[in-house]
Amino acid sequence: MTAEPIDDPAGDPLAQRGRSLATLFTIILWSGALWLFAEAYVPLKQASAAWLGSDLSLQQETGRALGQFFIRALPAIALLAAVGFARSLFTVFGTGAILVPENGERLGHIGTALVAAAVLMLVGGWSADGGHGGPLFSLVVVLGAVGLAIRWIGDAWARAAAAKAELEAFV
Repeated sequence: MTAEPIDDPAGDPLAQRGRSLATLFTIILWSGALWLFAEAYVPLKQASAAWLGSDLSLQQETGRALGQFFIRALPAIALLAAVGFARSLFTVFGTGAILVPENGERLGHIGTALVAAAVLMLVGGWSADGGHGGPLFSLVVVLGAVGLAIRWIGDAWARAAAAKAELEAFV
């Protein structure tokens, strides 16, 4: 593919798939954000009611519960960031620009967000049984490894695209 967006990406199969995947990741991103907001709605409503009142202990308790919710939500936020970066990557693919250094950076951001989600899950003690030994632990380790691999592929992609652009400028 070319380093610049192609003139008519409508007929390019890679561009078409890029647009389709960008749409899919947009739906996933908005669905995830809506789910996260729905999960936060009750703690936010309780906190706002407590903060409008004069009971200091209730304010502290709801503030603590809201803080705990936010900490538990950090891995989901990191995963939503990965989905957002994927959406951005496939949106650019939809224009026909495939082998450009910025796409390598976008791919690297996806990997970084996946690693961040895995680390936050490990630190937060996510697992099926509430401890660090359940089946979810294996998933978290794989998620981190895949994130590292994607990060490395993104770096390689950016270097390859930069070398291609340099070669094209030379020729």
